[in-house]
Amino acid sequence: MKRVLGRIWPHVVVCMLILLTVRTVSASQESAQIPPINRIMANIIQCDYGMNFADLQTPQTVSYERAAVTDAQLTNYVQACMRTLYIAGQVTIENGRAYVPETTIQSMIRSLFGWEMTSPVSSEHMTYEAGRYSMPCADGEPMPVLRLSGRTVNGDTAVLTAEILRCGNDGNYSRGMIYLTVVQDPASAYGYHVVSSERKALDSEIVFTDTQGSSVLPASSYGDYWARNTKDRNLSTAWVEGVEGYGEGQSVTWTADTPQKVHGLWIFSGYGKSNDIFQKNSRPVRYRIEFSDGTVLEPADDGWEIPDGNDPVVMGPLNEVTSIPDGLTMESAFDYYIDSISFGREIETTFIRITILEVMPGWKYADTCISEIQPY
Repeated sequence: MKRVLGRIWPHVVVCMLILLTVRTVSASQESAQIPPINRIMANIIQCDYGMNFADLQTPQTVSYERAAVTDAQLTNYVQACMRTLYIAGQVTIENGRAYVPETTIQSMIRSLFGWEMTSPVSSEHMTYEAGRYSMPCADGEPMPVLRLSGRTVNGDTAVLTAEILRCGNDGNYSRGMIYLTVVQDPASAYGYHVVSSERKALDSEIVFTDTQGSSVLPASSYGDYWARNTKDRNLSTAWVEGVEGYGEGQSVTWTADTPQKVHGLWIFSGYGKSNDIFQKNSRPVRYRIEFSDGTVLEPADDGWEIPDGNDPVVMGPLNEVTSIPDGLTMESAFDYYIDSISFGREIETTFIRITILEVMPGWKYADTCISEIQPY
C-alpha cells in the first residue's frame, strides 16, 4: 500500500486541491461528508494569521501537531469547521442557530491534522450539548479560500504553496502566500493531513533592487514622479508616466539581482496622496505583466467570481473606486483600494514589467499614476 500511495501521491494533491473533490469519510462513529480542504484550512489559517498588510511583513509558522495545539486554538479550529460547514450548507438550522454533530467535527479534525479529538470544546458563541455543536447563524463575513499554485514532493511529505483569498461582498482580495506541509495519511478524507503552515515575510523573501519607468513626468514643486516611488510604501508619492495622452503602452519595471519567486502583485492604481489628487489624475485599469522567463500575462477581471484553476486574474476594486479617503495608507488601503493580481502559479524571474493597457481618465489631468506595487 505504501508503494502504491507513493506513486499516486502527486496526483492526490492535485485532485484534492485543484479539482476540489469532496468524498465521504468513515469515522469511528458515523460517516460524515466534509468540505474541500482548501475551504477548511483557509478558515483555520485566518484564525492563526493576521490578514492586514502589516501582518504580512512578519514571518510566522503554526504547528498542527497535537502537542502544539492549545485548547484555545482547538476551539478556534472547531469554530472554523462550523463556519465552513455553514457556508457549504451542511448544517441543521434550528431557531437561528446552526447545528453540527460532534462526530462530523471529529471526522474533520482527524482528516485535517491526523489526530483524534477526544473531548468537546466550547466558547462564548459556540456551545456543545447532547453530542452537537451549535453557533448563531450569521451572513456577510468575508469567506477565505486557498488557491493552490505549486507543490514540492519529498517522499511521503509535500509542501503545498497556496494563496489565501479573502472573498466578500465587496470583492475578492489576495492575502498573500501560505506554505502547507502535509504528509500522506490513508485514513484522512484527503489522502494526507496537514502538519504545519508557514507565512514568510515579504521583505526577506522578495527583493527587487531597482525600478525604472519607460517615461517619467518631470518633477514639479510638489515633488518627483520616479518609478522608485512605487516601492516606498507611501501612497503620497507615485510614478507618473511622462508621454502625451494617457500613457497606454508605458511601463514600470522592477529588477532584481537574483531570480525571485513571485505569485502575484498588489497595486495601488492611481495617485493616493488625497482624494482630490486621486480624482484629478488618471489611473490604469488593465495591465500586461512580463517576466524574465518569457512569461507574459494579461490577467482578466475576476468579475467577483472566486478564481478557480490557475488562470491569472485581477481581483479588487479596479475601475469601481471613484474616490478615496484622505490620509489613506497601505495598511488602511489594503481592504478595499488595492488591486490584487494573482498569477495562479509561481514564477521565478529577475524582472517584472507592468505595462499600462487601459486607463480610467482623471477629470483634470491625462497623467496616469501608480502609487504602489508590492510583489508577493
